[in-house]
This record gives sequence, C-alpha cells and structure tokens, in this order.
Amino acid sequence: MASLPTGYTPCEYISASYPCHIPTGYYVNYQRTRVIIDIEPTGILGGNILSSFPEYANNFTYNFNLSFPQAERISFSGAFNGADIWGSFGNTRIRVDINQYTGKFSVGSNSADITQSDFTKTQPLWIYCADDSQLSQTVQTSKLYGCKIYDANTLKMDLVPCKNSSGTPGLYDTVGRKFITSSTGLTAGPAVPTYQITLSASPAAGGSVTGGGSFLSGDTVTISAVPAAGYRFLRWEDGGSVASTSARYSFTATKNRSLVAFFERVKSYTVTVQTSPAEGGTATGGGTFVEGTSVTVTAQPSAWYEFAGWSDGAEAVSGNLSYTFSVTANRTLTANFEKITVKPSGPSSGLNRRELYIDARDLQSDSDAENPLTAEEYLAVLQARGLAKLAEHQLVKSFDAVVRSYNASYQYGVDFFLGDTITVTDDRLGVTVDAVVQGVETTIGTDGETMTLELGYGVPTLSEILKRKAGK
Repeated sequence: MASLPTGYTPCEYISASYPCHIPTGYYVNYQRTRVIIDIEPTGILGGNILSSFPEYANNFTYNFNLSFPQAERISFSGAFNGADIWGSFGNTRIRVDINQYTGKFSVGSNSADITQSDFTKTQPLWIYCADDSQLSQTVQTSKLYGCKIYDANTLKMDLVPCKNSSGTPGLYDTVGRKFITSSTGLTAGPAVPTYQITLSASPAAGGSVTGGGSFLSGDTVTISAVPAAGYRFLRWEDGGSVASTSARYSFTATKNRSLVAFFERVKSYTVTVQTSPAEGGTATGGGTFVEGTSVTVTAQPSAWYEFAGWSDGAEAVSGNLSYTFSVTANRTLTANFEKITVKPSGPSSGLNRRELYIDARDLQSDSDAENPLTAEEYLAVLQARGLAKLAEHQLVKSFDAVVRSYNASYQYGVDFFLGDTITVTDDRLGVTVDAVVQGVETTIGTDGETMTLELGYGVPTLSEILKRKAGK
C-alpha cells in the first residue's frame, strides 16, 4: 500500500450508500484511459460504480458508465456501444479493468471487447454518481478497496481509502497528493492493521540484518542479511521454522513476525605464492580466503626467463600462467621459471663459443588471453626469434698474412710478378682468398734462400665465405 501523509489513516475500504458522488476530476480519453477498480457491490441493484455526464457528437452518445444492474451482470457503456460481463458478482469482491488503450473490459478472469474512439470527455469521471449534476441515483451499498486511473501505461491517480485528520472518509490520491470525498454517503471501514516485523541475527557477531519495522497490512516487506567476515548466511527462521534460505527475502505483511537470520563461522585458509628462482619472475594472487572461495594466482616471467609451471610442493599443478582453484586447505604454490637459452648450431666451447643476448620481452605466452601458448610453444617462438637474430650476426673473419715460401713450386719473375693476383689458402682457418702481390723479399741464410711475399686484399664478403664453404 502506498504511504499516506501524516494525519491520514489508511482504511481497508470505504463503504458507499445513497446518495454518494466522489469527483475524480479526471477526463476520459477513449483511446488511452484505463481504470482499475477494486470493489465489492452489495445491497440494492441498478446503481453506478463509475460514471460521467453523457455527451453527444457525430450522432453518437459518448458515455463512460460502469453499472451493476443485477447480481449476475456488470455493464459498461463507452464510446459507440457497451459490453456486458456475466457472473456471480453480488456480495463478492471483484477487480474491474476498463482498458480503452487495448480495447478490453474485464471482471476477474472474464473479459469482453470495447470500442475505441478519438473522443475525449469534457466532463470529469465520478465514482458512484451518474453525472456531475448530483442527480438522484439508485446507488447500491458497496465497499471500495481502491481505484487506479492510467493514461495508456502511465499511472495518473492512485486512490487509497482512508480518513483524514478530521475523521472524514474518502480517497487519497498518492500520485496527485490530494484528498477527495463525497459530502454524503461514505463510511470508513476498519483501519488497515499495522504489523511489526522484528529482525535479529544468530550469533549476533555473525552478520547484520536490515528491513524490519512497522508495516501496513498488505505491504511488501523486503529484509536482508549480510554475513560478517569469517561467516556465511544460512537461513531466515520464523518461530523455529525456516522462512527462506535467501539472504534477501520478500513477503507480504499479514501479521507480526520475528525473524532470525542464522549465520555460521566458516574456515579460512592461507594461500602463499613464491617464485623459483627468485629473479625468474613474479607471482600474485595469494592471501587469506574463506573455504570454498575461487582463487586465481598469476605468474609473470622476467626478461630472459620463461614460465615452467606451477607446483605445490613436489607436485606440478598447472602449466598455465594463471591457475584457478577452490580453496579447501592452506597451500604454498611455487611459480617456476627457467633461463631462456638459444643453442648454437656449431661448436659451443672454447674460443669458438660466442653468445648473443636478444630482447624478446614483446613475446609473451599470454599475449593472446583467449589462446595462451603452452610452455613448449612459447619456447619454440623464442628459439625462432633467437635464430633469426643470430642470422643477422654471422661471424666474419678478417686477417693479414705474409707468405714465406721454401722451395717454392712457383718462381717469382717466372710464374708471377709484382701486381699479379694469386690465390692463397690457409688450411688452419679454412679460408681461401685472392691476394695481390705487393712486395717480394728474398733472404739467403743457412737454410737456403727464403722468399717472403707481402700481399694485399679486401675483407671477404659473407657471400664469398658461404660460397667457398659450399665449394662453389
């Protein structure tokens, strides 16, 4: 029930008898007006429930009249024609719905079609009286429990039976915030009962409860229970019986009630996360959690490291960077990382070993959150990057050389001369180059005559080296 201002007492109904006329001040539109009235017609038949003064236009009579001509029939007359609904309505509380917006007229579960028109009444709608001239009408005794008036789907008037501060019975419009009544014929029914809804928590430290208080009969009451840290909600009880297992519980106020929200303490567990080695990356998501909580821990490798999996003690539990589980015990989880290395294709020891460090921080196994890479796939991507960079840093050897010839097969001045290009091979280095003879020095000693050649040449290109290695 809608709340009323201070000084107004809500009643279960107002009782009407002849003569009676309550002006709503609302003007009916035969395309948009909807009226819902909750009423119990009793006593003398033939009276009106709703009515407005008849008007004439376009050779038609426009009226808006809801009458109760006999105990088995309720009649409505509208724009062009009317409709009757038959049933057992005398001394029975009924809900009548006249909907010009949809063209339907219903009493309870029975319905009929009514005519729509673009005509708007210039006389307001009255409750009980046939017109605003207060003509003498045969109005049956009836109980009015409420009335709502709509423009299409918009509520324009919500009329609640009540008494004002002077004790005058009538209807209070909670939308327009005004009180309407009849000068005669109205009697207030019993005041709407007020019920007390009392709430408590068990144990008191288990949580908080809200929503209790004083409510009118028929009000919708919504109560809520919120568990404290370390507790969980179990149920609402009323007098030892379970009322609801939902923390948020709604019901209609029909009596005084004392409701208890029951909580129970829950176990809490600690999830500890660590990394191995410590410099290999970071691990997040640890903490203290209530039993049954879903927890997600996440690992992130440092530069030059790759993630190798989560472990709990000696047990491997996940190969994904993010690991989700339900807490049922204390756990210590280790995010394991491994140093990223790229294995060379040739010798890798001694003077022949060379190391190249490559920045591959842009390559992450979880760059695509929906399709994260496995550890094996991630390693393959890193190795491919390493090999590609290695190809950009091929080893190029350059050297200077002097050829000393003993008992040479080729004689200077006969087989070659200054400025000639000769081919020189160094078997130890595995390099063959073409060199220009730039000088010749002959030395005579105890070992005989020695010839030293001074050579000049450019640095061999990578292409030349590769071709020579391939034998081309």
